[in-house]
Amino acid sequence: MSDTTLVGVPRLPSRFLHRPRVTDRLDEHDGVALVVVRAPGGSGKTLALADWLRRRPGDETQVWVALDDRAASRGGFWFLVVRALADAGLVGDEGPLRDFLAGYLDVTFVPAWVADALNGSGRHIRLVLDDLHTAPDESIDDLVRILPRIQGAQLIVATRRRSRLESIVVRERIDTATILATDLAFDTAEVHQLGRQNGNDAFSGDTAEAIRAATVGHTLATRLAIAATATPAGAPHDLGRIAADAVRDMIPSLDDDGRRFALRIALAPAVDRFLASRLTGVADAGPMLARFEREGLGEFDEHGMFSFHVLVRLALEREAERDLDGGEVRSLRRVAASDFADRRGWALTAVELSVRAGDTARIWPIVAQNFSDLINHHDAELERVVSLLSPEQIAADGTVGIVLAIVQSEHEAMPSFTLVERVDTALAELAARRPPVDAVEAFYRRLSEFAGLRSARRYTQAVLAGTQVVGILDAMTPDDRRRIGPAAGAGMIQIVITNVLEGRMRQAAVLAERLAADTHPGRRLHRRALVGYIHALRGEMVQAGTMTDQMAESRIAQWRATVPATGWYIAESLMRIERNDVTGALETIAEIDARIARVEHWPYLLWVRAYIRLVAGEAEVGLDELAHALAVNGARAASDTALAQLVGIRSDLNIAAGRLETARSLLETCSDSRSAHLAIARARLALATGDAGAALLVESLAKFDDATPRQRLDALLLVSVARARSGHRTESVAALKRAIAIADLQGLRSPFALVPRAELAALIAEEFPSSGELLDGRADPFGRALAAVSLTDRELVVLRRLATDATLRQIADELFVSLNTVKTQVASVYRKLDVASRDQAAAEARRRHLVD
Repeated sequence: MSDTTLVGVPRLPSRFLHRPRVTDRLDEHDGVALVVVRAPGGSGKTLALADWLRRRPGDETQVWVALDDRAASRGGFWFLVVRALADAGLVGDEGPLRDFLAGYLDVTFVPAWVADALNGSGRHIRLVLDDLHTAPDESIDDLVRILPRIQGAQLIVATRRRSRLESIVVRERIDTATILATDLAFDTAEVHQLGRQNGNDAFSGDTAEAIRAATVGHTLATRLAIAATATPAGAPHDLGRIAADAVRDMIPSLDDDGRRFALRIALAPAVDRFLASRLTGVADAGPMLARFEREGLGEFDEHGMFSFHVLVRLALEREAERDLDGGEVRSLRRVAASDFADRRGWALTAVELSVRAGDTARIWPIVAQNFSDLINHHDAELERVVSLLSPEQIAADGTVGIVLAIVQSEHEAMPSFTLVERVDTALAELAARRPPVDAVEAFYRRLSEFAGLRSARRYTQAVLAGTQVVGILDAMTPDDRRRIGPAAGAGMIQIVITNVLEGRMRQAAVLAERLAADTHPGRRLHRRALVGYIHALRGEMVQAGTMTDQMAESRIAQWRATVPATGWYIAESLMRIERNDVTGALETIAEIDARIARVEHWPYLLWVRAYIRLVAGEAEVGLDELAHALAVNGARAASDTALAQLVGIRSDLNIAAGRLETARSLLETCSDSRSAHLAIARARLALATGDAGAALLVESLAKFDDATPRQRLDALLLVSVARARSGHRTESVAALKRAIAIADLQGLRSPFALVPRAELAALIAEEFPSSGELLDGRADPFGRALAAVSLTDRELVVLRRLATDATLRQIADELFVSLNTVKTQVASVYRKLDVASRDQAAAEARRRHLVD
């Protein structure tokens, strides 16, 4: 035989009929990159392939992926594939595929990573995808894309229907072969062998030929027809009954205890000996499970889980539901659900068992403890399973309605009326409940309320509910914390994100630090990205860099195009602009543009891109980009804080572009007096219009404890220039000194480009010459827009008189100066306003609101 490694390859029944004709047919395609075995259900695809693989010579790794309902979504399909590869040792202990299995990364780049894993294994691998017809078209498309990249591996798919894998495009790119139902069909000799093998010595060749002709050699139909030959004459050949009878005939020696054992474990999709003991009450369940395997009723997988063959289980489950008390059936399914809830990768099964048991109270804790896995990989299946409950059952348990709302919200940029109504109904049911009996019940109830509000994009209310969840966690005993398990970490990361979306950056950072000890690999990386993002938005660039540096570049490269990577892109873009790397900053933020529709953080992404354009002196481009992005995303949900930040940057871009009236209109339509972003934008506009006194209103912001370093620095720089213009040199220098100290402490430089360059450069050169590099190489985005504020008081008077019909002589007389002095002052005004005539000066004065 061989040194072949078999992973997940089904075992053959004890009375299996080896068919050399079929294995020889498969041998013909041994070196073909893609083999498609396409035939209707029951044609024997699985057993034919399993028999062939188990007879293969040579040093090979055979990896079998049994697809089922869990493969109905793209994420679920690739989860099953990657888990099988991991069982075969083809996935490292760390890396993106492990993060994907942990439920942290989404499926976007998984197909490419799988191709890399197969190519980098150094082994000859044969990957079998059984029941590929259960997979969605997008997963088939993934296979089409990666197949040409895979070297030294063979893909075999068993399916009931034609797919793109049999298209001309695929055949032109790689070697392919197809095996059809006619290749798998029994011939007369094989039917005869099968009939005799099943113990019917009287089974004749004529009977074999009659069965072959009637069934066209279809494997399952042939086997059932052979079984039916033993039924009384004239008995109806109902396939379901024949299948059940065939199962009973396969375990004829079981006594009542043995049959009771089989019926009870059949209520679970798979069991190990411990779960089998819990379901049956038999202390040592191992011998009975081993017996079932010897009899060909089922098999053990590599993890020690026994499962009946599909036909056997369906028949036994049908009998159990008929013969056992309904209450016992529900109780046994609850036991199985409890067991699977604690098994990694079986959460969806636990939910389905809970649904079939009518145990709705168990569903939300299972979802909360396995949130990333279920939402990233199995959202469609989760919705399908939970929707098996009646509308009355869903309405009677608010947590179930919230599970459905969470899944629905994953596919809605804006909450639909249906989603909102579902959340409101669920919250009303939860509010009407009696008080929780313990901390664990209180935690799950409050967490479900938070999740409902979060899915409806009610960020303000969700933050409050999240704060209550944190309070419950703080009061928990160690035993209570063990009972809720990973639900605490999954809930906390969502609470952190919601605080960010609501603009509560400081609170988000504090909560994120509490996740520092979380060992979940996905949340650990997500937390670092979030914390880096928070620090970068706040202007704490040293801390932001520390966080992003902890994430290895190799991991980031593979992490791209996933939603949790959003924070890294924001932090990295802002750090690049601090290094005056405009191109790098734009390239980094551009990588996330394609998935902005999936990202709730969209206002901050728009702000970052606009900020880069502003600092780079590209205000007009920034306005065009922002207008387009708002047209696409403006109707989406966002917090008031995030929207105010967007208004602030739009105002700044308009000021830099010389559109002062547009900036003023924007700020007048947004009345949030608490917004630091708007206060800074108003101060900048005040400087642009020569109102230094109004600009000084931002001075109090620099003293607020809640102000971020970025906001303090912006405010202090504006105050420094405004004080200088008002003749308060000492206060101006003091503000600038504080600004430079913040910049040095935080590694924050870009705000220095957002004040009048000439005045700031003069102040720094005179008072802090060693800090001159703060302006080196930076654009001067407000150079033209803020030039008017450098006019002296006398120049302002002259400019206002130029806007009237007064002649230069009349102006000189009114000011009690000579005509030459007025001419000198007019020349200075023209130079500072960058104009060449009196009419142009008057127009520019009106545009800047320097005259009425």
